[in-house]
Amino acid sequence: PGSLASVRFARGGAAPLNAELHRKIEAHLGMPLVMSYGLSEGTCTCTMNPPAARKIGTVGTALYGQRVAVFAPGTEEPVATNAEGEICIAGPSVMKGYVPHDAGADGPSIRHGWLRTGDLGQLDADGYLTVTGRLKDIIIRGGENLSPGRIEEVLTAHAAVRACCVVGAPDADLGEVPVAFVTTNSGQRIPERELKDQVASRLPSSWVPARITVLDALPENRVGKIDRQALKKLAAEAQRH
Repeated sequence: PGSLASVRFARGGAAPLNAELHRKIEAHLGMPLVMSYGLSEGTCTCTMNPPAARKIGTVGTALYGQRVAVFAPGTEEPVATNAEGEICIAGPSVMKGYVPHDAGADGPSIRHGWLRTGDLGQLDADGYLTVTGRLKDIIIRGGENLSPGRIEEVLTAHAAVRACCVVGAPDADLGEVPVAFVTTNSGQRIPERELKDQVASRLPSSWVPARITVLDALPENRVGKIDRQALKKLAAEAQRH
């Protein structure tokens, strides 16, 4: 505590942080946590929570000179307030393109001046942006689109859950089903049924993970983000067995 006495707030970014985990971090640090959002293709930061007017669970409002919109995927049609769509950014801070031209073939793209981030999110009536996931991470269960981020937020609300990640696993009947990987505080044991009931209490039954696996740690990629692809491989292997 003494070493943090002069710190007024902490800042976070690089990956989505749901409201439950945000509150846990603030309680641990004993200070406000200011979340921001951006991409290298948009000069790293395009939205930030005003320190004195932050909304927990959001990444704040657009910085001066930048425009942020949420479009229906594949279109330039804005979605309704608080509806989910693809986050798009415009303004002088957005790159003109990649060198060589195809360097970003699997990443964000520029169309009609808008940087199509590939991230899913929603804007509220006050212009605060919430990042809800990635387009490519959406789980399609029997034709229904499930957002991993919404399931993860419910799971991290459990007092014993430290972190979690939800991915899609192949299913012979439904195409894909959600499965969850969690880590717990101090190695606590949590019955799988208890976590499934937690999800069922706040989301439709189709959103309840087919399996929940407790790990000692979630795998990370080279930039320190949760490695969803590694977990998808684990989920697929478990499904085969």
